[in-house]
Amino acid sequence: KVPLFKWASFVLAFLFLAGCAYHQALLNPVAGEDVVLEVDSSKTEAYVDEEIVLKYWVFTRTDTRVNDFAKRPERRGFLGEESPVDEFAKRKIETVDYRGKKYSKAQIRQSSIFAMKPGVFSVKPGQLDVICFTGFPKQMIPMLLETKPIALVIKDFPDGMPASFTGSAGRFSIASKTAAPLAEGAMPFTVRIEGSGNIRKLKLAPVTLEPDFKILRQEEETKVLATDAGVKGHKEFKFLLSPQKTGALKIPSIAFSYFDPANQRYVTLRTEEHSVEAVKPGPGVESGRPPLDSSGKKALLILLDVSRSMQAQDFQSQSRMAAAKSALEEWLKEGVKAVIGIDAFQDRLYPIVYFAPDASFALNSLGSYELPDSPFILGTPDPV
Repeated sequence: KVPLFKWASFVLAFLFLAGCAYHQALLNPVAGEDVVLEVDSSKTEAYVDEEIVLKYWVFTRTDTRVNDFAKRPERRGFLGEESPVDEFAKRKIETVDYRGKKYSKAQIRQSSIFAMKPGVFSVKPGQLDVICFTGFPKQMIPMLLETKPIALVIKDFPDGMPASFTGSAGRFSIASKTAAPLAEGAMPFTVRIEGSGNIRKLKLAPVTLEPDFKILRQEEETKVLATDAGVKGHKEFKFLLSPQKTGALKIPSIAFSYFDPANQRYVTLRTEEHSVEAVKPGPGVESGRPPLDSSGKKALLILLDVSRSMQAQDFQSQSRMAAAKSALEEWLKEGVKAVIGIDAFQDRLYPIVYFAPDASFALNSLGSYELPDSPFILGTPDPV
């Protein structure tokens, strides 16, 4: 008869060996099995410039930290917008049944891509760098995750393009507005296109307002928001107009056409016609130079750096951006005697203030201005 303590020893030994085997299995998670990268495409067939949403998911059976892409996704022939990584880092991690087993699932990235030309393309999702934490004490095992390329068929726009069509696909609306004339008669006029699609690519057909108006300056301002449903936003086309005669004038309707992929048809939108009262423009406006006010003030153009380096928190416990904007505001409060224009610059110019007649006007415009988003860089979300 075997004593009870010997039976207990046998049981403990068996449990110990089983635990060691399980522990050893955990020490060697397999990329593509225990940790998997998947990419979902919202469609496999689309028109040129039609939005295609790519969602990147990580499925894991062990503690995993997602780093950056060791090899960036290849999408030659496409333009793209990325959703901010911080959006996904805060999201709830789900437990799901995947391949007949329990996995933790988390979305780590979302991209909206827009084809620039028709054809058959292969989008390569790249290689994702992750670190798995396994065993006791915890050990770190680096891995590279990849998945199969995505085949996409891109169709060209159909025949029957309107004259005001400039190559955009999506769904948009249009509006326009005028503002009070600046010094010596120069008149701001803005056309705004808003909707969902490739916002950065939006453009108007050539605008002609002659003989009543001459366009002195034309600029663009873009605001893009990447959401779960795709890319939304607006683009404003800002014109500075010189009336070519005095009295009652009309700014004619401006047409913009786009292709609606959902209904497979072209849509033409038009701004309203504006009636304005014009004063005789001065010599500076007629020549295309920044306007002077009646006191003969000189024009001053200020450039504000909004590149990524300006986000560094290394100046008196604040970012360089905040410090620069604060210093500029303090300087404007001193009442600078000039006609002031302010532009931000990064990859290109972002107009903030057209040439304003005084410092107080420029200060108010600067205070309400939202600085442009920085370029997307994939960061490190919370462990999944």
